[in-house]
Amino acid sequence: MDTFSLLFGGVSLLILIALFINRKSKEEREDEECD
Repeated sequence: MDTFSLLFGGVSLLILIALFINRKSKEEREDEECD
């Protein structure tokens, strides 16, 4: 059970990081279009 919760937490963290990076790159792209 410990390994499962640890794995689940790691996956959640990776998803959060991926969403954060995706949002950041999206904002940068919009800024370039405005320029």
